[in-house]
Amino acid sequence: MTYKSKKQSRKPRILIIAPSCRFGITGIGLCVESMLDGFRERGHDTTHSDTSIKLQGSIIGKWKLSKALRQATMLVPALFRIIRSDIVYITLASSRFGALRDWCLISFSALLRKRTVGHLHGGGFRSMYEESAPLLQKRFRRAIGKLAAVIVLTPSLRSQFEGLARAGSILVISNGIAAPLSESRINAKVISPRKAPFKLLFLSNLIKSKGYCEAIAGTLVARELTGADIEIVLAGEMIEVESDMRGSSKNPIDCFSNESVTYVGAVSGKQKQDLLNQAHVLILPTYYPWEGQPLCIIEAMACGIPVISTKHKGIPELAEDGLEAILLDAAETNAIATAIVSLAGDEERYRRMSRAARARFLKDYSLEVYLDRLETALFGQQASVRQD
Repeated sequence: MTYKSKKQSRKPRILIIAPSCRFGITGIGLCVESMLDGFRERGHDTTHSDTSIKLQGSIIGKWKLSKALRQATMLVPALFRIIRSDIVYITLASSRFGALRDWCLISFSALLRKRTVGHLHGGGFRSMYEESAPLLQKRFRRAIGKLAAVIVLTPSLRSQFEGLARAGSILVISNGIAAPLSESRINAKVISPRKAPFKLLFLSNLIKSKGYCEAIAGTLVARELTGADIEIVLAGEMIEVESDMRGSSKNPIDCFSNESVTYVGAVSGKQKQDLLNQAHVLILPTYYPWEGQPLCIIEAMACGIPVISTKHKGIPELAEDGLEAILLDAAETNAIATAIVSLAGDEERYRRMSRAARARFLKDYSLEVYLDRLETALFGQQASVRQD
């Protein structure tokens, strides 16, 4: 169904119910802020209802009354904004309480006959749904069934909503970012790996299951194997996840006790771009249970930086193994070290992967492509949204 405004002379009012980077930098927050800025530049009448909660000092996946109350207080202003909107866009949660919040929002929006679009920026909804009680499953199923469109990041993530969403309503839209380099300079970032030191960049919040300890261990093994000057820089906020804490007694700070390891904390703007400009490889050996399509991989490819990651969730569809990336079966130290050595020691292979990464970004992950696809989803012109 294509949205048509009741008043043809008035632009439809779009409400974005989603988190930002107000309390910490996250991939979903960056995507939402790019979407808001892009839509406003394109002249859309857009309002934002921010669902951000403070991450620092909290544990992802652990229920706390204070977090529940903060999320509940977001409902009231969002509900009032739905009344004044024509189209409602909601980023879908993968936690039970967040999904209950979404159920309230979607149900109210559907009651008012608003065109409502849900967007899952991850891969954890299905497991949460299947582990929920039958009554909750019924409510979640009804909410998803009321959505005019459900957006997932990759074709394999369609399974998150199969049997729950309306037939033909699941759309595949990859993340996208603004290009840091001129779009005409596809080969602008080709780095010689012979230039010392060879720098790896871990550009993500430091969640244990994102693989930062394994990335450091692999870097140190690669140094031992080659005697080369190989360094790793870690940039992101340190965050705990409940599932990572089970059976783990290792202190994450112990990972940083080496001169070849640098931790710079959360970065943005020029500081982040400088790190990308200096990096030879983006490393993310993730096994994060709610992983979807890591934005840092797209940011790296935008700069022509090859990637070392894992065959996890939507990553194999984001970057092709052997072309733009080396994708490992698991976050295993020796496999990571071997991948690092293979890139650091083969200048021609590195140059080829760098070119491929930049070209893939321009083809599939630019901000313009991202905004075009989101517009077609929001307004119901599904023919031009990628369905593969």
